[in-house]
Amino acid sequence: MVFSAILNRNFRISVSATTVVFSTAFASRAQAQIQTLNGAGATFPKPLYQKYASEIRKNHPSMKINYQGIGSSGGIRNIIAGTVDFGGSDAAITDAEIAKVNRGVMLIPTAGGAVCVVYNLPGVSNLKLSRKSFHLVIFSGQITKWNDLQIRADNPGVTLPGSSIRTVVRADGSGTSFIFTNHLSNISPYFKGRIGTRKKPKCLPQSLKGKGNPGVAALVKRASGSVGYAEYGYAKRNNLKCAQVQNSSGQFVAPSLETGNVS
Repeated sequence: MVFSAILNRNFRISVSATTVVFSTAFASRAQAQIQTLNGAGATFPKPLYQKYASEIRKNHPSMKINYQGIGSSGGIRNIIAGTVDFGGSDAAITDAEIAKVNRGVMLIPTAGGAVCVVYNLPGVSNLKLSRKSFHLVIFSGQITKWNDLQIRADNPGVTLPGSSIRTVVRADGSGTSFIFTNHLSNISPYFKGRIGTRKKPKCLPQSLKGKGNPGVAALVKRASGSVGYAEYGYAKRNNLKCAQVQNSSGQFVAPSLETGNVS
């Protein structure tokens, strides 16, 4: 395995990228031709890391790479504790956390991806959420019904049910939550002041909670009237509907590989 870049510190402001945190002890172990690498952390890039491991194994049959998707916070905790060789996190490790790693760390960007709003609303296939209703639906509790006037204004001509909105959030400390709440904090002063950018945000007491991106996707898939957030790949694999979210130009944009591309 060859890693050629040290992460620029400005990378920490990114809202859609995944970082691998390597112990510097990894370098000396690599020189000794290690046979197994153990990692843990963000569920966001887990499918990609599994693909990496499979491809590396083809050229290096004796090398095994294990990765557990336990959430970004878990990845950072494990790298601090020294129980893994590398940790995955969508929110880069902080200076305070780095100071706790006696062996030192390297931060390496590995992937980018989109976090999308996933929902389960029978009969509604192209839900639109404006920048105003976006944050009110997910966390604040100010909009509680799907046929609220605000959502109806976003979706003219669409028959919306009068059922209650069931929010689905992450149960674990999550880089996906960090990405999502960072975006909401940037578009909504109300959200920024009330909740802010967090790996484990405050949420409504009645919110359903799922472990990792797979857990959120599974809950949304089976809970009618639910809405949550998940990495685009998990939404696609679970055949979940993704809302079209209004951008700064006023356009409603659906997530895709093209719209998620950031230059």
